[in-house]
Amino acid sequence: MQKNRFCTSSSKRALRTDRSESLMPAGPALSSWKQLTSSAGKKMSDTGQQLLSEGRRLYGIALWRALTGDSGDSANKDIRRAIVALSSAMNWLEGWDSDGFDLAHQFLDKSGELARREFSAGCCFDFRDDAYHQACPVALAHSRVGMSAGFVIKQSHCSVCGKDPEECEHISGRVYDGERCCRVITEAELLEVSLVERPNQPDARIHSYTLTRSELYASLGEGFAWGMTISCDRCLNPCRGLSYPMRNT
Repeated sequence: MQKNRFCTSSSKRALRTDRSESLMPAGPALSSWKQLTSSAGKKMSDTGQQLLSEGRRLYGIALWRALTGDSGDSANKDIRRAIVALSSAMNWLEGWDSDGFDLAHQFLDKSGELARREFSAGCCFDFRDDAYHQACPVALAHSRVGMSAGFVIKQSHCSVCGKDPEECEHISGRVYDGERCCRVITEAELLEVSLVERPNQPDARIHSYTLTRSELYASLGEGFAWGMTISCDRCLNPCRGLSYPMRNT
């Protein structure tokens, strides 16, 4: 019995391997595929580095203002914008630039701490629809999970010539006369949305989640009253590292 199960499992693995290999491009197509992959990686990295640079710049401005006693609305906006930029930088750099990803993570933690320490009015859980929500980009960025949509394309056209992509000669991802070709989808039917570790669209992430009554009462004790303002102190504590929920499923 055990031998039969082992053989069956091995056969399935071989079948999956054969299918994967049969789907890989070969010859000139493989070379083109590698070029497109490299181009996509460079685009991801470049975008991520731009976001990282902007986030660090805004963090520096907010820090300088805090050190000079300016904790006004402009400084608060700067640190909030820094947090959004650095969170997005992590999304774009993940898998393409590990050093940049780690640096964005470090500055995101620094920005979160500065925001909570100097501009605490903006560090509260959202209360809407009779429920509390965690919507802080710092907290959410530490859980590396995103969303990937599955859908049927009903109508689309080439961004270069406007024709049906199946009929035109342009290849998506390549640059023609300074314009990067892409498939413009004008009509589609959504089939499902899956949770993934690294979504194809880097910023397709969870933007908030609901906090349960039980965990709030357990954390805040008898003095807690439903509907009261609750400050989030997460960023005042040392970073516990990143979590990868999809690796445990």
